[in-house]
Order: sequence, then structure tokens, then C-alpha cells
Amino acid sequence: MKSVGCIFIPRGGQPYDLLLKQREDGSFSVAEKLIEMKEYFGFDGYFINQETSINPEFIERYKAFTKTLVDAGVYTQWYDTVDDEKGKLSYQPSLIPSHSSFVRVIRRVESLTTPSL
Repeated sequence: MKSVGCIFIPRGGQPYDLLLKQREDGSFSVAEKLIEMKEYFGFDGYFINQETSINPEFIERYKAFTKTLVDAGVYTQWYDTVDDEKGKLSYQPSLIPSHSSFVRVIRRVESLTTPSL
């Protein structure tokens, strides 16, 4: 059993762009702090629950942010709700190709899908 923290970006429009701010060298200060917190408190990783659309200009940056976590050995789950080409919120009953690049381009990343009703 894994112990994970949750990064919840609700539909109400909590700004996700602050999460993705980069330093001049391209590193992500928030990702580095998340890694430090994981190590300090001894849990396994994070569940990223992005429940709002993403501006398409941020998609590649979001993937790089997530890759930073994974490359540091952080167990990372991505909730499969965002179309990876247009950034639109789109609930699906399973992982579909237009949502999968958030998990395909990053090794060891898992996606949670909405269970069939």
C-alpha cells in the first residue's frame, strides 16, 4: 500500500500555472519542494488531480513538471481527465489515446481512470 499526497486543482479554477513556474535554468521550484516534502515526511508520492482545463501552451510544461517528480523517484499518479492536445477537461470511462501522453512519455507514471458505472 502506498501513501500519497494529493495535488488537487478543482474545477473552480484554482490557478495551476503557479505550480508550473520555472526558474531561468528550466527547473521547477514547486516540484523540488514537493520532492523535499515527500522525503521529509516519508510518503511515497503524489496523486495529481487536475480537474480543470489546461491552456494548451502549458501542456508540455506540465509533462516536464511531472517528469521532474518521476525522475526523482516520486510515485506519481495522474487523473486522466485532460485532453493532451487541446487541454480540455474530458471525463472518459478509460484511458484513451488523447489523454495518454501524460503517462506514456513518462516512465513509472500511472493514470487513474473513472470506473465504469
